[in-house]
Formats: sequence, structure tokens, C-alpha cells
Amino acid sequence: MADKLISAAEVAKHTTAESCWVTLYGKVYDITEFLPSHPGGSKIILQLAGADATEEYDPIHPPGTLEENLKPEALLGSIDPATVEEEAPQKEETKVQSSK
Repeated sequence: MADKLISAAEVAKHTTAESCWVTLYGKVYDITEFLPSHPGGSKIILQLAGADATEEYDPIHPPGTLEENLKPEALLGSIDPATVEEEAPQKEETKVQSSK
């Protein structure tokens, strides 16, 4: 089932302790069963539930953490890139000075 493409909208529906999904490195994980045993507590994960948690996850977890802590069936598939809204880069407003 890991080949399945999952939309960002579907991931966004799973934001509770009863059904908690996150995206990490382009993969979608159902981490509901892992919540009670997360060393940092379930609250931090629930804050990121239904979204891409890679940016928050990566700096504090060593390589191999996912594989060590999640059952293989927790991997549901890959995020469908066509459904992910990219953040537009912030453009600085250019002030145009008019000459008189």
C-alpha cells in the first residue's frame, strides 16, 4: 500500500488522537497507535496532525527514528504532490519613487 498517492485534503482530515496522520519527507503516516508512546508526549504531534511535519521533525530526530518507532503498516503511501499547496516566497514590496 506504500505506493498509494494520498491527497493533502485527505491527510488534513486526520487531526485527532483517534485518527492522527502526518506527512514526513513526502510520505504519509498514520501515527495514531504511536501517540501514547511518543517520548515528547502526544500534544506536540497533535499540533502537527493532518499536515506536513517534516520541518519540525527533522532537526530533533536522528536518522532511523521512523523505522525504529513505527510499524511498517503505519506508512500509508506518498503525498500527492499535485494536491500540496506550495508556499509562495514572500516578496518584498518595492517602493517606486516617482521623480518630479
